[in-house]
Amino acid sequence: MFNPKDHIITTERLILRPLEERDRELVVSLYTDPKVMRNIAKPFSDEESHQYFERCKSAQAQNPATGIVWVLCQQEDQQAIGIIAFYTLTPSKANIGIMLLRGANGQLYPEEAMAAIMQHGYNKLGLKEIHAHFFTRNLATKRFVTKLGFEFLPLAEGADSYHCVCKAENWSA
Repeated sequence: MFNPKDHIITTERLILRPLEERDRELVVSLYTDPKVMRNIAKPFSDEESHQYFERCKSAQAQNPATGIVWVLCQQEDQQAIGIIAFYTLTPSKANIGIMLLRGANGQLYPEEAMAAIMQHGYNKLGLKEIHAHFFTRNLATKRFVTKLGFEFLPLAEGADSYHCVCKAENWSA
């Protein structure tokens, strides 16, 4: 059974804690913001974002969890600045994604948070592979996933998104 206390992660500047009911408005604000969503998908309606929040909670409640969403909080003031998740989580692999509030961009939080949950995924969850998918126009994401050791799979002709993978045996924190 998913125990949130087993999944609290701290980094130099962040506390990553599993999603709770109090984070609903954060998730809604991220998924309805056109600027935040520009490199992900069409912004959700309020109703769609509330439904998504419920699906996230449900995924964490599965035994075993089929997804885990962490809230990124700054250590200094406990302010929530975004979310990061393992989704389509299986015992051996997961997809990873991250979203930040606009004010948190440009501060290298994605590298810090993603490295921390990748380490958690490999060491605590026993993952063998972590996959990332993102639009080719999202150069910031390309830069930091490359830095984290993801390998890019060949693009299909005309594809507008990358698929990359980082395998546990190639991971070094």
